[in-house]
Amino acid sequence: MWHAFFYRLERLHGLNVSNAQHLWLLHELFLGQIESDCNTFQAEWNVHPISGEGHDQSLNDMRLMGQLKHGLYADNCEGVHPDIIRQYYGTAGRPIHCAPHQTGAGHPSDEVYSASGSTDGESDGEESEEEWEDINDAEDIGTEDLQELPQLIAADHDAHFHHKPVCVLKHASPFCSATLYDTFHQALDQV
Repeated sequence: MWHAFFYRLERLHGLNVSNAQHLWLLHELFLGQIESDCNTFQAEWNVHPISGEGHDQSLNDMRLMGQLKHGLYADNCEGVHPDIIRQYYGTAGRPIHCAPHQTGAGHPSDEVYSASGSTDGESDGEESEEEWEDINDAEDIGTEDLQELPQLIAADHDAHFHHKPVCVLKHASPFCSATLYDTFHQALDQV
């Protein structure tokens, strides 16, 4: 609706979107109503029932049920560029290709599959002790390396956080004093 209205103002009434005073006037007259319409649309959209996967539940219902079932999700990477997340949390290197009998879940790539279903020629009931290790036996991964990770990320990606500013059209007030501004609004209220 607003797009058609502004287009009509442009075609029939001389609205010039390059003129800072015209943009100021649009903001002054309509921005509050546009925000109100957007908030109304959002509120109505989130409570209307959807078909299909939601089974006639609204988006609000689905969100509440998801939070009750799975808990609240805290996004630790909010505001971080996806490429940075992929670099530090993603996988690196060439993909590993497993043989048809290998699941890739902790099996070495040179593991041999025997006809009895076990690996490396062991019988089904036997397990090799050296294959298993206790969590406490694991070597410390280096907490000092983890503590330096934020500084390493910041150093690697300083350029990502200093982008050139986006060019925004000016919407300057055409009034040079508060008195003229107040006079304009008094006249507008009488119309």
